[in-house]
Amino acid sequence: MRGQELVAAFVCLAVTGCGGIATLGGTDDAGLAPDGSAAPIPDAHHEARTDRGADVVSADDGADAVHADARVDAPGSEPSRLEAGRDAPRSDAPAEASSSLDGATDAAFEVGGGDSGLPASCDDNVMDGMETDVDCGGPVCRGCGVSQACLVNSDCGTAPGCDPVHGCACDGTTNRCVYDHCVDHKLDEGETAIDCGGGTCTGCPPGDACNVDADCGAYGVAGCNQTYSGCFCDGISFTCVDTHCVDHKLDVEETAIDCGGGICPGCGLGQACLIDEDCASSACDGVSLVCVSDPCDDHRQDGVETDVDCGGTTCSRCPAGDRCITTSDCAPPLTCNPGNPHLCE
Repeated sequence: MRGQELVAAFVCLAVTGCGGIATLGGTDDAGLAPDGSAAPIPDAHHEARTDRGADVVSADDGADAVHADARVDAPGSEPSRLEAGRDAPRSDAPAEASSSLDGATDAAFEVGGGDSGLPASCDDNVMDGMETDVDCGGPVCRGCGVSQACLVNSDCGTAPGCDPVHGCACDGTTNRCVYDHCVDHKLDEGETAIDCGGGTCTGCPPGDACNVDADCGAYGVAGCNQTYSGCFCDGISFTCVDTHCVDHKLDVEETAIDCGGGICPGCGLGQACLIDEDCASSACDGVSLVCVSDPCDDHRQDGVETDVDCGGTTCSRCPAGDRCITTSDCAPPLTCNPGNPHLCE
């Protein structure tokens, strides 16, 4: 019976953590029944949790053993499964499965040689997938270089031979990559007409669309004025015209729209002017600064006048006090005083 007492004591320690020998089924601190005999182990299962959540169940009908997973071993015996389980290594099977999955993933995303970071298909010397030429073009691989096949500009890259700033573009006629978008035979973003305008490409010739004068060609562009400042953008049609004198807007050096300034034709009556040469009538009013019809009524001395709007051979004779050269410049009966200055008196 002493063996049963020992079993009961060890079960108490393993199950309840009691700091002595627990009293089981009415036993005293020595594990004995009131009559002095060893107390039997209770019939009911006693459950508890280890620190790892394992179930501990007592034996039935006074058996001298407990569930193997919660057995407390006597000194000198082999470690119980509960104790051994705490330090036992994990199975390698899940790690091997994970390693297999990782290998499959790596294979699916294998990149090409070097440090390109591109899929292997972009370095296999074969035109495949969505490539437009061997190992280039499409949404995945690097852009193609000059003369390689393409469908859209994004198929072309910045390979040697391409514009270092904007890269190559896809020619709309040959479907081959060309140096840049200014020679690709199609209207690209930023251009105002095919391959011209926009500030990046050369200026456009007469008749091509424009937004500002800079979109139109200068001296070297065919059809543009080669004497002065090339083509300009028409303010009404927004197409390039051969000179600023016909662009329907006021440009530098003009005194009024498309006239005056010494380059364009003289302005019409009532248009702004600074000097007589700005006017078709050769008469710019000195007060209102608009072109007038009669040089003899423009509030300034001009032409052959000896004073403002008088004298000479074309205007009326001058009143007293005005300058003159001969008596014929003065209104009768005045004569031209030969003093300095000559005045009509």
